[in-house]
Amino acid sequence: MTTAVSPQNAPSGRSSWGWCRRVLGPGLFTFPVLLLLLPPLDQTRGEARYSQARGRCRYFTAESRTPGFVRPPATLPHQPWSLEEPDPWGTPYQAVLFGDPPAVRIYSCGPDLLSTSYGLDRDDMSLALTRTAIDDFRDQRRREWWIAFGSWLGLWFVGSALLLVEYQPLKIPERVG
Repeated sequence: MTTAVSPQNAPSGRSSWGWCRRVLGPGLFTFPVLLLLLPPLDQTRGEARYSQARGRCRYFTAESRTPGFVRPPATLPHQPWSLEEPDPWGTPYQAVLFGDPPAVRIYSCGPDLLSTSYGLDRDDMSLALTRTAIDDFRDQRRREWWIAFGSWLGLWFVGSALLLVEYQPLKIPERVG
């Protein structure tokens, strides 16, 4: 004999749909938090300037290896001279001779508009640098992505955990007597 399922004896939310709703619901509900925390996808102005300066340094360095590259006649090692083209901050690119045989290092002075180490300061842009300001921008962007996804996943996890724990009202024992 088959009995009909009434609302009183129906399963209490343990169906696969109830489970999906309790797990996926908080994820969808907290998704706007992820969108608010995500870093911008385009480059910042400073990042774009450093990228442009690095590209021009690469171009001038390649050009300095050609025979037509103009060097001032009185150039001494470790004494920089200015090129005609300005960098993104408005100061001309600098060139300096290094090594034996002398090689040309092209550099931009960066946003502080001066270089005391011939293109090796922290804010300068030169191909001789092993770590540049562009790397700092990338590291910061990577941290921002990790923070955004970590926060979102944490909120999702807490929301799902709260919804998966079934609410059981506290039963207070009755006094006999």
